[in-house]
Amino acid sequence: MNSEKIFNYLVSELKSYLEKNNLKSMVLGISGGIDSTVCAAICHEVSKQSGIPLIGRSLPTTYNKDSEITTADLVGESFCDNFN
Repeated sequence: MNSEKIFNYLVSELKSYLEKNNLKSMVLGISGGIDSTVCAAICHEVSKQSGIPLIGRSLPTTYNKDSEITTADLVGESFCDNFN
């Protein structure tokens, strides 16, 4: 499996969808888990290529470990144009 090819495909498809539907921003909930971290990386690349801003919001739950909350903050601050 070529993970770079898959990543680039997902970026291309998301960028195309956003532009086709004339969307002006992306909003992503970030929990600190692997799923939201991968989504943040994809959205960040789309944002870099298209100029469409990525807005991130921390979405911890009672099930999150402290390390996941820390990760959510690091991911949000690294990948998002606006993060709370």
